[in-house]
Amino acid sequence: INNNVKNPNQYHYIDKEIIKVSVLLNDINENTGGGISYIHGSHINKKISNNNMKNFYGSCGDVFINYQNGYHKKMQQQNSIHYFLNLFFEIKNKK
Repeated sequence: INNNVKNPNQYHYIDKEIIKVSVLLNDINENTGGGISYIHGSHINKKISNNNMKNFYGSCGDVFINYQNGYHKKMQQQNSIHYFLNLFFEIKNKK
């Protein structure tokens, strides 16, 4: 549950190979804010560029799948509560 997030994290990445699957349990749009921002290609070169910034919004039931090793952040919300079902999968190398 994200309740009226006003000061979300800066862009960050997790230094593990983790895939996050988020199922939206209510609508998230530009009017209410709170979408997800991802820097396309940053899982490869770790550079932040506004040219590669992609913002994602969706409707109840939509599924977001993102690679946590790339730069990402939650965007600011405006008087809204968002509900997600989040699943995390870590890729581990067998030795």
